[in-house]
Amino acid sequence: MSHEEQSIVKHPLMSQISQDDATSTFRYAIFVELDWRTMENFLSFIQYQGNEDEICQLEKIIDMTDNDHIPEKCSVFYIETCVLVSEITAREMAETYISHRHLPKKLNGKFNMPNINIKEGSGPSACLKKLNQFFSDGKIASYFTEEKSPTHQA
Repeated sequence: MSHEEQSIVKHPLMSQISQDDATSTFRYAIFVELDWRTMENFLSFIQYQGNEDEICQLEKIIDMTDNDHIPEKCSVFYIETCVLVSEITAREMAETYISHRHLPKKLNGKFNMPNINIKEGSGPSACLKKLNQFFSDGKIASYFTEEKSPTHQA
């Protein structure tokens, strides 16, 4: 048994973690929405592999916003792609109860990035308003299509 396999077996939550999770190579970007009404975060762990282009496109739009000048009734968005988390971490975080309203989510499958259609020359406020139209209130989950791996198909 390799050192890596031994560390997986000795994981304190191994009884709660499926073997698929323990050996998965999926990494997750962290998507955060700060809800303007409650000042609480929607926290989503987004499967990175297979969604690199879509996540990069979303990150570019988020980077166009200006969080120092937030329009009224707009949530703010962040995405972390430099440090990706493991599938185990994403799953464990999705089981936490860190907010009374917004439970963290682990989003697997294909991210079907909507056509946000930002016009050239749009300012930071316009970009943030567009992001709110598509992603506020945790709607990012609605843009994921679960993909089954060949080993899990019936």
